[in-house]
Amino acid sequence: MAEHRSYVDIAAAPEVVFEFLVTDRGVTSWMGQWASVNPEPGGRFAVDIAGYPVRGMLLEVDPPRRVIVSWGFAGNDSLPPGSLTVSFDLTQISAGTRLKSSTQTFPRTTFPVTPRDGATSCRALHEPQQASNFHPTPGNQHPERSPPEGVTMSNIHENPLLTVQAYHQAWTNGDIDEALAYVSDEVVCFAPDEDVTTKADWRDYLGSFVPMLTGTPEHTRMSDGTRVALWYYPQTATTTTTLASELFTVRGGQITEIRLAFDRLGHIPQEEQPA
Repeated sequence: MAEHRSYVDIAAAPEVVFEFLVTDRGVTSWMGQWASVNPEPGGRFAVDIAGYPVRGMLLEVDPPRRVIVSWGFAGNDSLPPGSLTVSFDLTQISAGTRLKSSTQTFPRTTFPVTPRDGATSCRALHEPQQASNFHPTPGNQHPERSPPEGVTMSNIHENPLLTVQAYHQAWTNGDIDEALAYVSDEVVCFAPDEDVTTKADWRDYLGSFVPMLTGTPEHTRMSDGTRVALWYYPQTATTTTTLASELFTVRGGQITEIRLAFDRLGHIPQEEQPA
């Protein structure tokens, strides 16, 4: 297996961030619904994510600098417990903590969780920057479930990806007002509906679509300077597999341009589609 390396900067001290890696409450604030973690070498590491049992062991615990975990899925022959390892290295920086991770990549076909069942949450262990709630702050000194991603990050205005993630999480959770707080009043919008060009248009566009959502599992994301791209599945009663993509331009912590593309026919009931 190849090795995957990534990092995320967090506005909190290493001692605070460390607790989110080695405590039951800390882990479930950013991944899964239940956890049992014994923070010592050889200690148990167990997390239930969307009904899937992630099981493993703490191989190294060096507070507040380093954690190594073995993991896999109980009952899964392709990825059994202990088949993968992930290391977390915490370094103090001026903004708080830089959390670096290193783990093996694995074929997507071996992954036992479908997007609808919580693959994004499971990938948090594989790629911690995927974890939507993993943002402890100096004002949040104990592991608790945080607000939408990026809201409490002191450096959100310096990170276009955090801005887009906060926006995306807000509107897909039904909070359009919160989402539009990340959008410039002068935003330029491009959508399959040519009449949607302004912020007011975008509010109406989201307002008409959000009530139809049944889920929005993310496919992938990319970031390059001030531009961020998201691909995700806006699921409705009509479809769960129609992919949507959005390209954002972000400046000064505000989204200044949104370009949306998706297959409109995919969201039209079969009996109503043109012959």
